[in-house]
Order: sequence, then structure tokens, then C-alpha cells
Amino acid sequence: MEILLAGENQCSKRHINRLPWSPKQQIMARNFSYWKQKLVMAKKKLFYFCHLDLLRKNTEVSDEEHSNFDIAFIHEKRQNIDRNGKHAKNELHKFAKKIGDGKEKVILFLPP
Repeated sequence: MEILLAGENQCSKRHINRLPWSPKQQIMARNFSYWKQKLVMAKKKLFYFCHLDLLRKNTEVSDEEHSNFDIAFIHEKRQNIDRNGKHAKNELHKFAKKIGDGKEKVILFLPP
């Protein structure tokens, strides 16, 4: 997920030419940004709650998870998002091989 976000920020400065992400991808990207930022704050032991509240909007983070400040828990949540992203990528490559039928180039998009 981090690679997708970095690529989006670096390669497409003009918003009009960006390909829209599926709603599921958007939520996954917001979740990743939230947990990444919360992990940085937990390591520094300095939490900016107003910033975390803004990041939490339109995510799948529950109140219980939001109020948990254990570094191991936060790190595990971030790793789970990374694993889910890698799993989705592998599934896309399998799907591309199925529909490729010997074609040299296949454009991949994450499913909605």
C-alpha cells in the first residue's frame, strides 16, 4: 500500500489525469496512513490527537482500536494492512495470467 501511495504522490501531480481508485482501495489507503502515523507517534510517545482524529475520518478504525496506544498492537495492525495489500497484488497477477492468454501487456487495477 505504501508503494501505491508514494507512486500516486510522486507521479501524478496533476489531479485531472489521475485514475480514480476504487472505494475499497481508498479506505485501505486511509487505514494505512492512519496506522503508519499512529505508529510514528507511539514510538515518539507523543500523540497529536487532533491529527489522529482527522486521519481517522472515513476509515475502518473502531473506537476501541483508536484508544489503544500499545506499540505492538499498532505495529500488528499496520502489518495486517501490508499483508492484505500483498495478497490483493498476488491475486491480481494470477487473474492477469488467466486473462492474458499470451498477450504481452496486461494493465492491472486493484478490484473494487
